[in-house]
Amino acid sequence: MRIQEMLIVKKKQGPAYLFIRSMESFSIHRQRVARIGASGKLIGPGGGPVIAKTIFVIGLFCFYSVANATEENQRCKPETASDAKLYSTDLRWEIPFVEMMSLYRSIYSSKKRLPKRAYFDEATGTYKLPFAEGFGGDIPISENFIATIRHHVETGMARGYVDALFFSDMGHSHIFIPESKYESTYKSIPINEMTRFYRLLFEDPEIKILYHTAEQLKFTAEPHVQWRFYTRNLIGENRQDGDVYVLPAVEHRANTLRDLDGHRLWNTGFHISASEAGCFPYMERGQIRYFDLSLYDLQPEGTMQPFSDQLTH
Repeated sequence: MRIQEMLIVKKKQGPAYLFIRSMESFSIHRQRVARIGASGKLIGPGGGPVIAKTIFVIGLFCFYSVANATEENQRCKPETASDAKLYSTDLRWEIPFVEMMSLYRSIYSSKKRLPKRAYFDEATGTYKLPFAEGFGGDIPISENFIATIRHHVETGMARGYVDALFFSDMGHSHIFIPESKYESTYKSIPINEMTRFYRLLFEDPEIKILYHTAEQLKFTAEPHVQWRFYTRNLIGENRQDGDVYVLPAVEHRANTLRDLDGHRLWNTGFHISASEAGCFPYMERGQIRYFDLSLYDLQPEGTMQPFSDQLTH
């Protein structure tokens, strides 16, 4: 068996387990490999410390030519009433893997897009996320931040942590803010200045972005689905070349990470969804595809929602 990737999963207390994904298949081998020492560190079978939680044996890399800037700006025009919109009723919970992938392909080709998505503001020459005037208005986002999100997506897909870029799989985010930074920089920002809050947040190299993947996937005993369950908590550093890794939280039934030492969890991150008509290019399975970003939750079709209501949670 040619090993592609090994993942060490540990609880806060008790044994640690090794999951191996092979090149030939997605078979997973569950094997006790370590114990938790008195210090809380992983101790290997021989008594030595286990330093890495994740060991990548074979690196997988995605390369692509960035789309012409003019074309990207044309794709990133502000939302119009005639645009095909993505609704929460287009999706469903407890969806089997094969059906999820079929739905993903259907939604992508339908050109349905996130509501209140990021756009290119020709007047300022910058990309912006729509945001209510009562919070401070639309939020400028840098090309560095966009490239960072692209890096998270491509790396997650290359390593088998993500199969589909929409809400049913990788479609929403949360933010881990260093506790000291939250107290010194973010805590005092009033709600009517949340545009400033997010502008600082998205440019902060100290934050970590958490994606709860496989969000609507029905978990079964099928090996790849099991792999997806144990790699649900995808974390990316806020840099174009930053680390992208998983931190299992198997002490929770759904394996959803909510705590990171020294950090404050900010639940209200951004949504991400791929669409043939999308704004930002990325590489998926050897092809250039496109995604959109938004701060707003999907709503059922037919719902009329004030622009200031219901951010992502």
